Amino acid sequence: MLFTCPSLFNTRDYLQSVDRTDLVVCADQCIPKAELCIDKDLQELLHLLMEEYHWPMPHDAPSASVLYKNLRNVLLPLLG
Repeated sequence: MLFTCPSLFNTRDYLQSVDRTDLVVCADQCIPKAELCIDKDLQELLHLLMEEYHWPMPHDAPSASVLYKNLRNVLLPLLG
């Protein structure tokens, strides 16, 4: 309801109109998730670290951010 009727919650309507041409350009420039390339060795290492530290697969953006920071903190010293 908050997003569809902001006036009911005494807040501003933040909806922004977007030109359809901009949407088409954006869609053309984006790489679908299925097409992303990841090094298989790196992927295996990341999964091993997640298992070792008992870090679950993220289920939303905040948990993905936490996982990224945790993995980064473990990997950077190994690379450096």
